[in-house]
Amino acid sequence: MTHNSLDFTSSLQVPETVEDCEKCLHYLEASTQAISEHIRDLEAGSTILDLACGTGEPGLGLVEPRASWRLIGIDGSLPLIEVARMKARQAGLEDRAAFEVMLMDALRLPDASVNAVISRMGALLLGDPAATAREIARVLKPGGRVSIAVWAEAELNPFVFLTQRALATAAPGTSMPDLSGWFRQMASPGIRERWLLDAGLIDVEVKPFEWNVLFEDFESWWSFISGGPHDAVISSLDDRTREDVRVAMSDLLREYERPSGGGFVLPVACQIVRASKAPE
Repeated sequence: MTHNSLDFTSSLQVPETVEDCEKCLHYLEASTQAISEHIRDLEAGSTILDLACGTGEPGLGLVEPRASWRLIGIDGSLPLIEVARMKARQAGLEDRAAFEVMLMDALRLPDASVNAVISRMGALLLGDPAATAREIARVLKPGGRVSIAVWAEAELNPFVFLTQRALATAAPGTSMPDLSGWFRQMASPGIRERWLLDAGLIDVEVKPFEWNVLFEDFESWWSFISGGPHDAVISSLDDRTREDVRVAMSDLLREYERPSGGGFVLPVACQIVRASKAPE
């Protein structure tokens, strides 16, 4: 499938609650470190734009220790933005961090107004990624940088593929969001590079990034995956079928049991996308 054949009018939109967003923070921390490597040496006074910022991370964590940096966080969900604003106040960052409800493929920001654009598991995956790339290029200052972590293929993300396998085994015929198909086309080789290059950015690179996530026991894992994009599906099941799904999931998790016992270690993969805007 070429990048010109994607139908963004039917793009996957997964509503995310504050609870879903908050419980993901710990498990995504490793990807934040990869994001920060490309922007850690930005000049004093830089403004960072965090696309699909959720409840404020990773933007707040990156800006807080750098006293002269400013943050603009945008997300399509008002409840998430309200929590991000609260976190900024609690951290004493309200004078350096602003959060607004906004779509990342239609930014209400001036041209050449930010020094860097970051995102964690949002930009170049949801909405219209090609339009988002154009908006990123528009709002970046000359010499500005892009550093984004975004999901790779669903088959490399146990949060998705284990859940869908358990549902397919124990609840065949259940209607599920086509996460596998969507992630696969979004992560096709060369496609994210092409969006950014077509938008006029330079030094574009997309690299795989992997880390391990520890879940202490089955219940912590079940609590995590039973929300998010599969919440509506799992909630719609009757008690007996839901228990069958739990049993199927428990069987799948055996492959990931810690050798010493006590929990599961699951490998997770994403892509780190980096680019720059040409200097004047």
